[in-house]
Amino acid sequence: MNQRFCLRSAALILPVVVLVAAGAAVADTVVTQDGREREGDLLSVTDSWVVIRSDGNNLRIPREAVAAILFGNEEPRPPLKVE
Repeated sequence: MNQRFCLRSAALILPVVVLVAAGAAVADTVVTQDGREREGDLLSVTDSWVVIRSDGNNLRIPREAVAAILFGNEEPRPPLKVE
């Protein structure tokens, strides 16, 4: 009976774990002026810095070096034309 309970519990928990892992796989992307892309979790944006957590490390990128920030699966868009 104890083994059946463990199997039932695993059957109920496994889909939740898969959904959480799938949600965690969606990362934000910071594109710098030179075209490099840094992927991770966006932590903060201030007047001076954009902070992203990538591979367990916090990366501070100067705000003036950032060309775009893409959230999750967002597709890049062309820059706005200002006249």
